[in-house]
Amino acid sequence: IAHSNTSTFCAGLLFCAVIWHGVERRFVDRKPGLGWMKKGPELFALFGFPLLALVMFALMLMYAKGTGIGYRLNTMLSNRLLRGVEAWKSYGLKPFGTPFEQHGAGFSTFPSNIYNFVDSTYPLVLLRYGWVTLLARSLSWGLTAHRARRCGDRRLLLVMGIIAVHAFSE
Repeated sequence: IAHSNTSTFCAGLLFCAVIWHGVERRFVDRKPGLGWMKKGPELFALFGFPLLALVMFALMLMYAKGTGIGYRLNTMLSNRLLRGVEAWKSYGLKPFGTPFEQHGAGFSTFPSNIYNFVDSTYPLVLLRYGWVTLLARSLSWGLTAHRARRCGDRRLLLVMGIIAVHAFSE
């Protein structure tokens, strides 16, 4: 049995996107004044990866400073902030990162005594591959989304938005 809150949330996001597509076809495309409603999801796909990376780093800073909301959010996110902050304190921020070994069992049948697996993609890329790689990935993300938007490839934009949300906690 696989258990993943993130996958459930992303499946719900996909379901909402399918409903939004139907609403768009019925109402937004037929009314010239509602064209601005298409830009919201497109802009999220365009800036989703760098924006959610900044949100994750802000949450990690809140947790590192010991704020109450940081601890509550860490509990809600299943210790995603704790593992990132521990890795940050251990390895620091370097331009091209620090390769470090990760151990973890998660919901595995065989529990691990040592669990230091950084679950969120954003701090993992920042710490393990460096801030240069994170900036390059964010830039290429934006360029790819911009090109898909110009070509009218809304499916790619949808997939990129869901990947950005999924990378927040997996």
